[in-house]
Amino acid sequence: MKTTQTTRRWVQAVIAFGIICTGTANAAESSTSTIDSTVACFREQGLQISDLTKRQNGVSYRTVQTSQGAEKVSVTDGVRFFWSAAGQQFRVKLHLEQSANGQLASDTEVISREYQKFGATPETIIRIVSPALTELGLRMPVLSAGLVGVHSLISVKHQQILTMYINWLPTQDSSQDSEAVYSAAMSELLNKAKACL
Repeated sequence: MKTTQTTRRWVQAVIAFGIICTGTANAAESSTSTIDSTVACFREQGLQISDLTKRQNGVSYRTVQTSQGAEKVSVTDGVRFFWSAAGQQFRVKLHLEQSANGQLASDTEVISREYQKFGATPETIIRIVSPALTELGLRMPVLSAGLVGVHSLISVKHQQILTMYINWLPTQDSSQDSEAVYSAAMSELLNKAKACL
């Protein structure tokens, strides 16, 4: 009788340990696959992305310069890639990053202060907040060669931050309406990205 109870308890302990290990493995797997799933969704939306590279493991944050000095944004996983549009007239470098559990709200505030460092003011910053998504960005930039804009989408559902660094590449055809090209291409990028976040 005693032996049967001991055996039963031992079996229950082994099963419980197996469930815990499986749960831990699944949690780690889902964290990694969430980034991959978002990227797959971008492709399904028709975003032509290139030069995708995975973030190196072992660093749990990135440092950004804000209006209050150097601050940290948590990052547990991420990728970097490029998107081009409008006949290569501008090229966007994107960073898709997974925030650490419970850190998204504080990461969002750090990024808001980063926008202040970029020179954003209440008049020039775009800040749209919904239960699912926070959108930060700078209003229509002066379109000349080089970095002309920064835009961030912060997903509550996936605990992810997508940051876009927008570089303008003037074409030979000066007759093109630069503002119309920029507006149309950014609308396409934002709409397709939002659908996945």
